[in-house]
Amino acid sequence: MMKKKYASILLALIVAGSCLAEEITLSGTDGFALVADYYAGSDGGAGVILMHQCNGERSMYQELGALLAGQGVHVLAMDFRGYGDSVAVGVNIEEIRASTADSLLGVRPIASW
Repeated sequence: MMKKKYASILLALIVAGSCLAEEITLSGTDGFALVADYYAGSDGGAGVILMHQCNGERSMYQELGALLAGQGVHVLAMDFRGYGDSVAVGVNIEEIRASTADSLLGVRPIASW
């Protein structure tokens, strides 16, 4: 019984490790470059968008993204404006707060999956 449990865990780790993210750049409603990781799932698989908290960035979802993709789910993890790799000179917190439409960007590409 214990060997079977460890074999399942090992298989899950191998599958998760084989699902590497593709870094993509999405364009905000005003042309701001938003960097995201896309983990490809299986044909016809469901899709999820992973959104980080204010003290994180998209990289916090690497393991989860790979694990979900290994189960056939398409995953998009995006850095919000001013976080991770989605930064630009002259961007301030007021501009970030005013640009909430960016969080909907990930929805458009999912329709084509």
